[in-house]
Amino acid sequence: MNGRSTVSFTLRWAAAGAVTECVAVVVACLAVATTWPLVAICALVEGILLGLLQGWLLHGLRVALVLRWTLATAAGLLIGRCIEYGADISPLAAAILEQPLLVQIFGGVALGAAVGAASGSFQALLLRDRMDQPQQWIVVCSIAWAVALPVLLAAGSVVAGLSAVAPWQGALAVVSIFTGIGALTGSIEGAGLARLLRRAGQNTAGTQRSSMPRRSASLTGFGR
Repeated sequence: MNGRSTVSFTLRWAAAGAVTECVAVVVACLAVATTWPLVAICALVEGILLGLLQGWLLHGLRVALVLRWTLATAAGLLIGRCIEYGADISPLAAAILEQPLLVQIFGGVALGAAVGAASGSFQALLLRDRMDQPQQWIVVCSIAWAVALPVLLAAGSVVAGLSAVAPWQGALAVVSIFTGIGALTGSIEGAGLARLLRRAGQNTAGTQRSSMPRRSASLTGFGR
């Protein structure tokens, strides 16, 4: 994967995240109230759509591999979103909101890292045949969500202000912000995954080159 293909892959991965978050937040906005069943439904919708788009980017039209990636993505996001919602409704969240801004940012980073790790955990299992250290993908996802979630929390004040002026402006702001967050998360994950796959390809090529002299020596009798 060269520099140009890396940029292309990153942009497509970011687009997949943006489209998914846009659809997911529209589904969530149609609900009357946020409950555990709604969180689960939205997480599954988000995970299935994101998994299909990402799986297509990774595996093309190989349906079985795309479906496996989709199931892994949906399972990871279901756990991640439940962690996020559980933290949001916990007494700790209310206490953090009363703390200085730096403490709130740190809380958002920590929560984002946990959500990201959960979302990428099942996907990492499917990357074992493509890289030597698939756990690095979990780290990439943690970093992406640790960056994106504090941005999302900070944007909440903007949404509140617009909603006070006109509800439709608040709804439009929510969709726009979540779409942007999906693109941000996707760009970080896409760049990280492209780097990991490129490094894995280089390691494989190096291993193959280093093994060629041994096979040649064996064939000519010097390896015996």
